[in-house]
This record gives sequence, structure tokens and C-alpha cells, in this order.
Amino acid sequence: MTHSHPSSRSASGHSLKPLLPYTCFSCSSPCMLVTLGVIGFLCSVYVAAMSSHAPSTGVSPVPLSSSMDSVAWVLHVAAPETRTHMGGNEEQWLLQDIGRDLEYEAIEGADEEGENDDTPKTERVCTRGIVLLVSITVLVSFLLYVLSHQPPDLSKPGMQLVFTIKDSGDALTIPAINAGRFNAVIDWGDGTDPGSIRNYQSNNLYHHYAEPGDYTVSIDGTFPGLSFKDWYSKALIRIIRLGDTGLTTLSWAFAGCTCLTEVGGTANLSGVTDMSHMFSGCSGLTTVDVSAWDTSGVTDMSRLFYGCKGLVSLDLSTWDTSSVYTMSAMFQSCASIKDLKVSSFDTSSVTDLSDMFNGLARIKTLDLSRWDTSAVTNMSSLFYGCGTRTLMISTWDTSRVTDMSKMFYSILLDTLDISLWDTGNVANMNSMFDSCPFLLSLPIGDWDTSQVTSMSGMFQDVRALTSLDIYRWDTSSVTDMSGMFDSCYSLADFDVSSWDTSSVTDLSSMFAVCHSLTTLDLSLWDTSSVDNMQSVFDNCISLFTLDVATWDTSKVTSMVNLFHNCESLTSPLHDRVWDVSSLENSHDMCTGCPEGMCDSLCPY
Repeated sequence: MTHSHPSSRSASGHSLKPLLPYTCFSCSSPCMLVTLGVIGFLCSVYVAAMSSHAPSTGVSPVPLSSSMDSVAWVLHVAAPETRTHMGGNEEQWLLQDIGRDLEYEAIEGADEEGENDDTPKTERVCTRGIVLLVSITVLVSFLLYVLSHQPPDLSKPGMQLVFTIKDSGDALTIPAINAGRFNAVIDWGDGTDPGSIRNYQSNNLYHHYAEPGDYTVSIDGTFPGLSFKDWYSKALIRIIRLGDTGLTTLSWAFAGCTCLTEVGGTANLSGVTDMSHMFSGCSGLTTVDVSAWDTSGVTDMSRLFYGCKGLVSLDLSTWDTSSVYTMSAMFQSCASIKDLKVSSFDTSSVTDLSDMFNGLARIKTLDLSRWDTSAVTNMSSLFYGCGTRTLMISTWDTSRVTDMSKMFYSILLDTLDISLWDTGNVANMNSMFDSCPFLLSLPIGDWDTSQVTSMSGMFQDVRALTSLDIYRWDTSSVTDMSGMFDSCYSLADFDVSSWDTSSVTDLSSMFAVCHSLTTLDLSLWDTSSVDNMQSVFDNCISLFTLDVATWDTSKVTSMVNLFHNCESLTSPLHDRVWDVSSLENSHDMCTGCPEGMCDSLCPY
């Protein structure tokens, strides 16, 4: 049976334009994707209809293979109700005519194949499954397209940055990074049309300026991340505000922007977790007002202001740091800072404080008494080169700290109250108090040092220190004591006779240049593991009593300068010859000692 195509005129006799013009079916056009979405929906309805017996129509479902057959089936099922409720709208009547026509075709197909359909049930199920899968794919593609082509939200304050363009024709690129979905517009501040940004590689992130000058670039909408590292970093001179652009990261955002002088304004950082290296190397930065920033979600603040040599004061008292786990090198090399407000920091989640105040040579006071350091494991170089004369850290919980190496290296304090610290887990105390020229006392005799493996340079060059009460220390795990008391010019009174040195391999320069040291009882030391004894007592010019004759030197390879310039020795160091079977070098071993004081320890 053959049916003519329904009339193209409405009930009123007026001609109708096609509902979907041909020109809409471009593969990349919204109309095409809308149509695909409708087809996908109809295919889904078809699959649902094929799963039932359509009792309301009296027609059994038939296997249909094309998209138009799917439309025919849906309209066939809906036709009776449609004829009952449709009004006089001409488009509706046209759809009714099309539905009726397609209904006839569907019924005809059913008459011809219906009962005689011998298509295996498995094949029909597979066909329906494929149709459903295609439908879902088309619908998802359609939804993604719609979402990606939403207009940017311009209701929120955007980002504003000021750049200096030096020459006519100079280009500027906003270095967006792959940090999420972009949907923004950029106003370049020179009167040209704004550019639309849909992804981090958009051509609209690049712009030429006709004239030199300072330009305020505004970014509105969704712009999740940028990084000036190695990109036009010398052009940025001011951050008016970061605004509310859906930022997800600020890691390396403005690193190396040496001409950046001012940072201020509002910033919604609720989606940001990483601020590491954000202003790293911004040596020209002098003015920072970030009091309105929400940092509650940030977890990484490492090297945030690293190398900001121009900063004199910094107020971060309003920052919420409760989620931060690392503040490593956060202010390192900020050599000009005199006033730093961080006393209110919530550090309860912080595990790494290494190098945080390293190089703050001009800071005078640091009140850190309220800091919760119970989770911290790394305090290495924390106050390295710090100029503070007042340091409030006596109540810190250090029970989890494993690394205190160089923690107070070259500080200018004369007193340090850390006697109550729990050091039971510390493994590294390398150079912990190295080069502290004014330190007069250290009440650390009750420290638990049972886990420490390195004490190399621990008190090296602490020139003003006269005494140390550390005879109770457990040194059974220590392997390196090299330079431990090197250049302690004033140290005259301390007892280390009971120390367990059975694990020590390196004693080089341990007591070198201890000018005030007069006597040392080391007769009970176990040196069976030591391989390096170079310069152990070098230039101990006041030492007159030393008993080391019983030392086990069977593994020692170097005794260079061992007793060099021990000019005050009054009694021989020997009652037997040392085992030098492993010795490779003993140059100047006894040079400068009184004649006969140590010669017999070494057979050559």
C-alpha cells in the first residue's frame, strides 16, 4: 500500500516553512546536535515501547531498523491521544498528519512481517541494546555540548592584572594551565574586543598591543588556573584582585614575576588547595594586602613567598591555615622582612616546617608560642640564619619530629629554652646549633637521643658556649660525630666519658679547635667501628690530659692531623701500640705535639 506525503499546508491554507531547515544540519551546528538529542530521546522511547505489547493501540511491536521507523512507532502509539487533544495550531496539525502517515506505514510493515517475523529473540534484544547505547551516547554528547557552550557567568568580580607593555606591537600571553573547565572573557584594556576563552590553549589568550603603556587586563567568568613561570613574567606589575573566577590552583601562579610590586584585593580561593611557589622569586614585591583571602581549603603553602626580598612587613593574621600540611620554605630568603604576623596560624595539620623562616636576617621577634606542632615531623633548617632575638617556642610539641638538622643554624640568640622538648623520635641532629656565635647556654641534658644517627657538626662553631651538660645522652645509634664540637672556642667543661660510640664510623674533627678544652676522658669509648679519625683533636692547644690508648683503631683508614698542634700535652698518650692494619694516611698525625707524647701509638 502506498501513501502520498501529507499536505505541506496548514488547516488555514497557509504554506508552512520546514520545521528544521536544511541549513541547520551542519555537523558542528547547535541545530544538528539538538536534532541528534531529539533522535536519541526518541530511540530511547522506542526501546521502552518495544519492551511492552502496547495494549492501548492493539498493535504488536514490530522490529524497526531506522531512525524514521522509530519516530513512526512513537507517533503511532501517541496518535489516538494526540487526535483527541490537539487544537488548531498549524504546526500541531502538521505533526498530526505526519504521525498518521507514519502510523499507516508502521501498520503496513506489521501486516507484512508481524506474525511471520522469524528474527531470533537474541538478535532483537541485541539490536535494542545497540539502539539504547547509541541513544545514551548521543544524549551525553548533546548535554556536554550544551554545558560547554553556556555563556560565562559575569555576575561575579573577575580577575584584574596590570601589565607594562614597553614597545609598540609587543605581545602578551596569559599563561593559562590545564586546571579545569574554562569559560571566560578577557578584556585586554586597550579598547579592543574582548576574547572568549573555552580552554587553556585558546588563541584568545594571546594579544598584541598597538602602543606601549600600562594596561589593566580583566578576566571574567570561569578561569581555574594560570602560571607565569617562564611566561611574560617581567610584564606583570600589579595584582588588583584575583576575584571570583573558580580558581582551583595557584601553584607557581606568579613565580618569577620580578617586576610585580603590589598584591591586593579580594579573592575567592575556596576551590584552591595548592599555593606552593605562588610568589616564589617575586623579588620586587613590596606591598601585600591579602587579608580578605579565604585560604581555608589550602593544603600546600610551601615556598609561597620564597625569595621575596623586597617585603618588609607581611600580615597574614586573618588566614585560615587549618588544612595546610606543609609550610616548607614558606618565607625562605625574605631577607628584608622585619614584621611578620603569623602568631595566629593554625598549624595543627602541618607536618613539614623545614626552612620556613630560613634567611629572615632582619626579623626581630617571632611569637610562635600558640602554634600546635603535634603533627610536625620535619623541622630541618626551620630558623636557619634567622635574625630574631626573641623566639617563643618552649612549649612546642616535638614528639613526632624526626629531623632537626640545621634547625637553629647561625641564629643570633644568646639563650634558647627548649629543655622540655620531646626528641624521642629525632634521627637527625646534624648541624642543629651550628654557627650560633652568641649562644651562652643550652639546657638540653634530658633530651632523649636514643634514635639519633647523625650529630655531625651539631655544636660546631658555637664560640661563646662554655659548658654542656649532656653526659646522660644515649648515643648508641649515632654513626656520625664528625665536627660535633669543632671550633667551640670557649667550651671547657663537659663530660662525654660514658657515651656509647659503638656504632660511630666518623669522628673526624670532633674536638678540633676546642681551644679551652683541658681534659678529656675517652678511655671507655668503643671505637671498633670508626674508620675516620682525621683531625679529631686538631689544634686543641690547651689539652694536657687525654687517655685514648685503649682505642680500637683496627678499621681506621685516616689519622691525618689527629693530634696536630696539641701543644700542651703533659703525659704520653700510650701504654700500647695501636692496630693500624687498615691505616692509609697519617700525615701530620703528631705534628706540633711535645716530643714523645704520641709517637709510640703509631709504629711509623
